[in-house]
Amino acid sequence: MTFFVMLICYATGYRLNVVKILGTMLTGKTSPTGGLSNEPAVFITGTITHYFVGAVFSIFYHWLWYNHISSPGFVNCILLGFLCGVAGIATWTVFFKYHPHPPQIKLFLFLPIILIGHLFFGAGVYAAHRILVNSFPG
Repeated sequence: MTFFVMLICYATGYRLNVVKILGTMLTGKTSPTGGLSNEPAVFITGTITHYFVGAVFSIFYHWLWYNHISSPGFVNCILLGFLCGVAGIATWTVFFKYHPHPPQIKLFLFLPIILIGHLFFGAGVYAAHRILVNSFPG
């Protein structure tokens, strides 16, 4: 997911780096002009938070599988990725609305990319699950 968003950022030239946006908002380091911060603490905060949320989503997938609410098939993982993307859009929307000084980001571009990125996340969870199942049968 992160790689997909970085490719879109590179292709469009827009500031859509999820880690930098998240870190800037969590640390309150938005520049006076609405720019993203380049401070190392911002990158570290954004990275740790972003990957923590991804781990929570992955654990949620496993919980659904373990409790037979869903199965670890490719289509189900993409569907769960879509649902995580919708949750991400809702969270980002609220975060931007209530943040005292959010960075100037084109949300009309950022939010759909978040949704599409979570489809890739779902595919990544599927691939990781298949690798683990094949590596540790039992």
